[in-house]
Amino acid sequence: MGTLVAYCDWCWRWDSLYIPDGIGLGLCGRCIDRIIHHQRASEGGLEELRPPWQPDARARRASQLYLAGIRAIVATLIARFEIEQWEP
Repeated sequence: MGTLVAYCDWCWRWDSLYIPDGIGLGLCGRCIDRIIHHQRASEGGLEELRPPWQPDARARRASQLYLAGIRAIVATLIARFEIEQWEP
């Protein structure tokens, strides 16, 4: 894990960032605490953890698919498949 000072890839705050090995994005301490808290609350599952601001990449892709005429639930499932949860 490395550290640097830049904008956090999740909350876009200027702060000291850490780059966790499994994620590969620069995250501030607040976002890392958010991930740890969510992981403990959901017994280790990170499947629904999303960036603190919206719309993120998944929500934008689901909206594009919905506007193209795909049903909302199907658009959401396709976006989940196409876009990783860590993508801002």
